[in-house]
Amino acid sequence: MSTLNVNKMNLSGRMNLPRLTQNEIDALDAIQGRVVFNTTVNAIQFYDGNNWVQPRTEAGIVAATGGTVTTSGGFKIHQYTSTGGYSFTVTQGGLVDVLVVGGGGGGGGVIGGGGGAGGYQYIPFYEVTPGTYNVQVGAGGTGGNGWNASKQYGDKGGVSRFGTIWCDGGGGGAAHGGSGNGPYDFMCGGSGGGAANQHYRAGTGASPTGNNFQGGQNSYGYHGGGKGPGNPGGTCFSSYGGNAGAGGGGARDKGDDVRAPYQSSPGGNGFYNSITGTSVGYAGGGGGGNRSPGNAGTGGLGGGGNGTGTTSTAPNGGTNTGGGGGGGGYNGSSGSRIGGNGGPGIVVVRYFTG
Repeated sequence: MSTLNVNKMNLSGRMNLPRLTQNEIDALDAIQGRVVFNTTVNAIQFYDGNNWVQPRTEAGIVAATGGTVTTSGGFKIHQYTSTGGYSFTVTQGGLVDVLVVGGGGGGGGVIGGGGGAGGYQYIPFYEVTPGTYNVQVGAGGTGGNGWNASKQYGDKGGVSRFGTIWCDGGGGGAAHGGSGNGPYDFMCGGSGGGAANQHYRAGTGASPTGNNFQGGQNSYGYHGGGKGPGNPGGTCFSSYGGNAGAGGGGARDKGDDVRAPYQSSPGGNGFYNSITGTSVGYAGGGGGGNRSPGNAGTGGLGGGGNGTGTTSTAPNGGTNTGGGGGGGGYNGSSGSRIGGNGGPGIVVVRYFTG
């Protein structure tokens, strides 16, 4: 009867393969089905009865460079956290997990809507082949300005991408000033920015069911030209919207609507993900701003900034979460920024190394 050597298996369910050089493998008894990790060629190999070969995952062990590299739980993790363009260079292909989050939208200025969350995509077991993949990390949108400024709405966040996988930035939050009922281009993005006052219709987001953006469906089931799933921001009905801003949409939930005077609504929630080795929330919508004595909206889980009901600048979206900025409060004199900035996006790639 064969016995199981429990010292070779950890409690997480992963088998700890023998790590051997090519010379050590050549000296082994050639038993069909034996599996090892070849440290000379950096790959998993098994003996098929005639030769030592790599599984079709060729996945063996991926070899790549780029970003800030850390290790956790048997994985090598490449993180891209600074906004701008970079590269991920693969020298040995295989399967990787990929997280892409767009930059969050800026919160609106005067009694502003919360900024929408950046688009969010997490794709496990994504096959990469030798070559260079372009990486882009989107910036967060700038928050809207105060009463005397000509631009009170929040700016849209920037696009993040890994190769052909990309996520749009979150839509900016609307503000009290201006005319018309929206939504406008600046309010639409990965998730929509929240409405405010005359801009009582929320910005739209790229929906998982794919109705809001007319774009092709990518290979992972999300519509909107690859923007990533998202949700609309909350709305402000004209009878409620004069003194309260609505929450921005999150990647998981839409921003809440304003339902009563002086009662701003929260931003939509995003998702938690442990690809970096730690559970982190991403892509929450910003909370709506308010005029005292009302209550400002809280930011959505996943880095959404809280709205404010004071003259102080609203909180920004969380760094590298793609969270929307909080909506600004009432400021009757200042022309400076009072809406929170959106949080920058992030790109993370990881693969198992044994």
